[in-house]
Parts: sequence; structure tokens; C-alpha cells
Amino acid sequence: IAKPPGAKGYTIHQDFAYLQELGLDARRIANILVCLDHCTPENGAIEFAPGFHHELLTAPGEVADPDERLFPGFEMATAEPGDLLLFTALVPHRSGFNRSGGERRILFLTYACDERDDLYGHSQTVRQSY
Repeated sequence: IAKPPGAKGYTIHQDFAYLQELGLDARRIANILVCLDHCTPENGAIEFAPGFHHELLTAPGEVADPDERLFPGFEMATAEPGDLLLFTALVPHRSGFNRSGGERRILFLTYACDERDDLYGHSQTVRQSY
């Protein structure tokens, strides 16, 4: 995810809301972010809503984001190039605008444990339906 200067951020969301049609166990999906640049408040570092990672916060089967007013606060994950951020697909997170003069780049990887032989092919079919 490359966020150039002036780019807007992402509103609060849980990645699992967008992955639930795959039929995966949300507790078996991990996100790994590799920071390629400094992640700071000025360039829109990721913020997490602590304590809300136990369940999907929107209606099951519905692709939607939770109401931001539900969260009393957020914790920003400032990071250095080469740092890793790991969290499950149920962790609510967001990021702000890039108000700096430089890019904020992260490599965002999602891993899922599943018994199906071709989960990747199945995910491509689901993705095409959106």
C-alpha cells in the first residue's frame, strides 16, 4: 500500500468483513505488514482499536465497516522501515491522511490456514463477484 503525500487514509474496518465469503475461520487469518518507510502520525500510520478483536463487529454476511463512535480510543503503531506489524483479520484498524512530504509504503500480506487445496483460486472467484 503506497500512500503518497496528500493521500487520504482508510476508515475503521475489520479485514474479515471483506473475507468472510471465503468461509474461513477468522481466528486463522493473519495480516503481516512490512514497513518499507517510517510510519508516523504525519504520514498516516495505522491505528488500532484495542480490545475489540474478539468478534466481527458488523452483521455476519454483510460487507460493512463498524461505526467509529463505538471505539473509545485508538493506538497508533509508529514504526521504522523493516518493522513488522502482525494482527488478525478481526482487529479493527484505520489510518489517517498522509500530511507529510514523502510516501508511506507498507507491504500488506494476508495469510490464512485452510484445508482446501485451492483457497487462492476460490478467493479470486469471490473477489470477482464484488
